[in-house]
Amino acid sequence: MDRAPNVNIFMACGAYHIERFWRSLKVEDSYLRDYATEPDLEAGLQRHSAFCNDERPHQSLNYTVPGEVHQSMVTLVC
Repeated sequence: MDRAPNVNIFMACGAYHIERFWRSLKVEDSYLRDYATEPDLEAGLQRHSAFCNDERPHQSLNYTVPGEVHQSMVTLVC
């Protein structure tokens, strides 16, 4: 069975955002810190992810942070 066209568009959009996240992680964090151990890298990943979700405004979200958008959607549903 073939996939619906909307599924392919969604997958392409999702891939784009994932690629952007990895790019920002490399340029803004891992290249600058040059982690020596796996625990240091894991802590850096968690720190960068929290920064992107809770502090950094995103242009595609009208310059709000994803955490605020997610929280407002959860509030509307509940």
